[in-house]
Amino acid sequence: MVNLIQVIFMIILFYGCATQKVYDFQISEKLEIQSTNPEFLKLIKSDLEKIQSDYKISFPNEWSKKLNIKPYKSIAEFLIGEVKLIHYSPHNCRSDQMACSYPDRKFEIYVNDHFIERKEIERLSTLLHELVHHLTSYTHFVCYDQETQKQFSCDESLYSSYGIEVYFLSELTKFKSIDQSEISSLLARLRKRVVN
Repeated sequence: MVNLIQVIFMIILFYGCATQKVYDFQISEKLEIQSTNPEFLKLIKSDLEKIQSDYKISFPNEWSKKLNIKPYKSIAEFLIGEVKLIHYSPHNCRSDQMACSYPDRKFEIYVNDHFIERKEIERLSTLLHELVHHLTSYTHFVCYDQETQKQFSCDESLYSSYGIEVYFLSELTKFKSIDQSEISSLLARLRKRVVN
């Protein structure tokens, strides 16, 4: 039987969840950021400014053709031009994910605390990964690592979610001002996920 303390706790919990403030920030005419954490807005705004000003990486025409989208001059223009919403909540996605997207919510990307805990380069790479899901079939293939005897998700084409991450990170190796050890580590992990 439910006692009075349990009822009060449930009311407080429901009220706290129902009244949690959502902060909005408009990055561009199209891109909106929503968050239950105002610090996330600062973080993602800084990341997006960095990709526009410091990491000037071109967006190849062959990518536009393969993804069947208009041509973009840069990776930043592609990201900001295609994504409609980036939404942060600690409850977004599965517990083993840092970001996710859903086929019925076109060009929306959902992130959680695991995303915030990552460094800027990995956060930007992940946003690009999730965006490309919206332009492809959303699914990964299952690959098997003979060494570790474990399964992992992978893509069969360079023009895929993992492929865009590999392209982005490979281009970042040309920037000597960036910590290359972080990029090398991410690239080593992600190159295994593009099987072509």
